[in-house]
Amino acid sequence: MKPKHYILTAIISYLLFTIVTTPAASIFSLIQKDTKLPFTIQGIDGSIWNGSAERVIIPSAPQLENIYWSINPFALLIANVSASIEAEIMNNILTGDISVSNDGSYRASDISTQLSSSTVQKLINLPLGELSGEFYINIESIQSTKNIPVIDGTIAWEKAAYTLADTVNLGTINLIIKPADSNALKAKINNKGGDIAISGEIHIADNKTYKLDLAFAPLETTNNNIKQSLAMFARKQTDGSYLLRKTGNLRSLGF
Repeated sequence: MKPKHYILTAIISYLLFTIVTTPAASIFSLIQKDTKLPFTIQGIDGSIWNGSAERVIIPSAPQLENIYWSINPFALLIANVSASIEAEIMNNILTGDISVSNDGSYRASDISTQLSSSTVQKLINLPLGELSGEFYINIESIQSTKNIPVIDGTIAWEKAAYTLADTVNLGTINLIIKPADSNALKAKINNKGGDIAISGEIHIADNKTYKLDLAFAPLETTNNNIKQSLAMFARKQTDGSYLLRKTGNLRSLGF
């Protein structure tokens, strides 16, 4: 090997050693100064390759705590930070992969978590009633955009129930979220089992306006109290079902 090759090898080895051994807190501090990251990270410990943080704060999103990551070094060659993560969201484990580019945009995949109904009730700040059941969230991909993220995933609410004056058993409610044209989102809703049949769609445009069409069809065994409750927020149709149509903007809901 020629002397210049020894020198080049030594320089590269030194740079790699420096990056590997540099505390993650120092590197994230530099990144946050030069890059518009879509989140704030606090309580960093460990190396950039394998480290942890006490919390990650994302605007208009639940706070993540006790985060652990393992970074893919090859992603750095294309100016990305790509990592596998494990975190807690209100004491529930969340896992997935996330990639952040140098312009601050992000992409995540294989995000999964299980949330209790009480946790979801706190997250959505439900003013009345009580939810029951378990929520299983599986996001195949999520990509940041200027306004709303583009999402492809599913949410299953199993053993779903809602209690106000009476308890309404809703069976298993499935929400299937898919990207639509112009960075919009479209979600289909349906259920299996329960006291009423539910079906419908939600369309969310890039400017955060939404349109909801949701139909509720009582069964022969559905009691009159539930039917009367449906009539309070949905319009009764000639076939005996109840139709809820609503439009608005997610900004008014805090998103």
